[in-house]
Amino acid sequence: MDIATIIAAWVGATGSIALTFFEIYKHLNNKAKVSFNVGSGFRIVGSTLEGKIVDMHPGKEFWSITVSNVGNKKVTITQITIQRNDMKKMSMLTHDFHGPVDTYTLNPGGKNHTYTITEELIPFKSTKAIYLMDSTGKVYKHKVNHKRSK
Repeated sequence: MDIATIIAAWVGATGSIALTFFEIYKHLNNKAKVSFNVGSGFRIVGSTLEGKIVDMHPGKEFWSITVSNVGNKKVTITQITIQRNDMKKMSMLTHDFHGPVDTYTLNPGGKNHTYTITEELIPFKSTKAIYLMDSTGKVYKHKVNHKRSK
């Protein structure tokens, strides 16, 4: 055997081992990953026929939960539960501002869905944490930070 054959054999073996580890890594990381964004102090505005911007619900404030899929597999959100500061029990979100909260499938690539909640229904300041459950039974938790950004 000459030196070129030996080098070629080692390069091929090393490359195939590296590729095997890379495929294992990809397989282990091929999953849905959910990211939360919670905001508060919103008002819902719209425009009139004359083009004026008006507060659609004067005196009402809203807060929102935006859920994003930053993983590689689609995920179906089946339940949203809100834990309040003053209660050990949690409240399941069945309706938001837009209507009934149904299961929602988030496709990979940062696709998101926003749930809008009125302060009258659940005050933001009394919210401790938000839990999402997906169709596989996995629970995602987000602790709520009550500091408003300036």
